Amino acid sequence: MAWTWFGQEKEKTPPQTSDERDVRMAVDLHEQRHGGLRSGRRAVLDGMELDAPDMRDRELRQALLIRMRIAGAVLTGVQMSGASLEECDLSQATLTGVDLTGGSLQQVFLDMASCSGLNLSDARLQAVSCQGCSMVGARMIEAQLHRCDFSRGVLNRASFNQARLLDCTFNHAEMENATLYHANIQFCRFHRVQASASNWTSAKVQSCEFVKAVLRGSRWNNTVLQGSEFLSCDLSEADFRGANLSGGKFDGSILKGGRFHEAKLLGADLRRADLRMAHELTPYQLAQALTSDATILPNGMRGPYLKHSGAERPRSRFSS
Repeated sequence: MAWTWFGQEKEKTPPQTSDERDVRMAVDLHEQRHGGLRSGRRAVLDGMELDAPDMRDRELRQALLIRMRIAGAVLTGVQMSGASLEECDLSQATLTGVDLTGGSLQQVFLDMASCSGLNLSDARLQAVSCQGCSMVGARMIEAQLHRCDFSRGVLNRASFNQARLLDCTFNHAEMENATLYHANIQFCRFHRVQASASNWTSAKVQSCEFVKAVLRGSRWNNTVLQGSEFLSCDLSEADFRGANLSGGKFDGSILKGGRFHEAKLLGADLRRADLRMAHELTPYQLAQALTSDATILPNGMRGPYLKHSGAERPRSRFSS
């Protein structure tokens, strides 16, 4: 049964269930509390189930929601900064523009939810499922994410600046123009992610897996990529200036037109990488990396790289 707090046709509205009445009363009292009224009190909602409630623009800052089942809820514009959600189901909910700054989410389902512009800055997320979730322009600045699943999510222009991500999954997600400045990312999976023009500047991306990912024009300036794998990825025109790629694996990846000024390549596995037209590579850098006869060097010739061969210099497009 669909439920709305804003319906005008009272005669046609079915009677509310006890859960609906309790939630409405709790939220009303919560808003009174934030309005400075003594009659108000913090909303603590536990174990209730509602069918697609319309709660848009309500006040739920610092509220506590436990085992709530409100799949399909409309929460557009709700103020929820500092709120705590535990074992809640918000699948297919609408959280456009919701403010969850400093919130805590544990074992929460947001699968197929619409969360464009959602603000999760400084929030703590553990075991949160966002599969198929639309999070265009979402903000997760300085957030802490542990074992979260964004598979098949739409995260274009999302901000993860200075966030900490541990054991998270982004398989088949869209992350074009996403920013991850100074993020700390460990043991995460980015299989078949679409992340062209994403910006990972000064991030620590360690022991992560990128498999068949599209990362054209991505920026990795001063990023630490030690121990991460880029298998059959498209990194055309990527910017690795000042990055630490030591020990990284680039098996079958396309690095055409990339920039590598002062990048560290000690032990980087380039044995099946395509480096055609890569810029700013030096003989010293290539000598420290692993290359083979399957490597395509910057001048278009096959490897392995040999000192004094000049293969580190991209061949001019006007060369014969």
